[in-house]
Amino acid sequence: LLDEIRMVANGPAMKDFLSETRRSLHRHPELMYQLPFTSDAIRSALTELDVPFTTGWAKNSHPDVFPGDGGFGIVATIGTGEEPCVLLRADMDALPILEATENIEEFKSTSGGKMHACGHDGHTTMLLGAAAALKRMEGSIQGTVRLMFQPAEEGG
Repeated sequence: LLDEIRMVANGPAMKDFLSETRRSLHRHPELMYQLPFTSDAIRSALTELDVPFTTGWAKNSHPDVFPGDGGFGIVATIGTGEEPCVLLRADMDALPILEATENIEEFKSTSGGKMHACGHDGHTTMLLGAAAALKRMEGSIQGTVRLMFQPAEEGG
């Protein structure tokens, strides 16, 4: 099974997908409960991969403190739906920080005062990569893998 995962993960199409996805998410950072671009990108990728998912998770229970209604969390399922079940999680949100680096302009955040300073764009991308690899070998999975895309990790 590990050889099959390596074969899928090391293909040129996978590398292109992962690189483009991470760069896109990095250019469009979103905060806590306000993640429409990120959530849409994840839903689009999962739909293209034919991975079933549910949305509407992680509603904002503190609108007096944090802006946005939330509900951008996503949980996808790969496998039989039976036990055992493994959960893989990635955080999605960025930080309210100005990206003041010497990054090539085309890779920088386009959202003033927001950036992926601690790698959540990478975490989300890695989980989508895992979804792609696991979906390709779904028939070999004895059990269920749930993929949770978590908003509002930064303080929520």
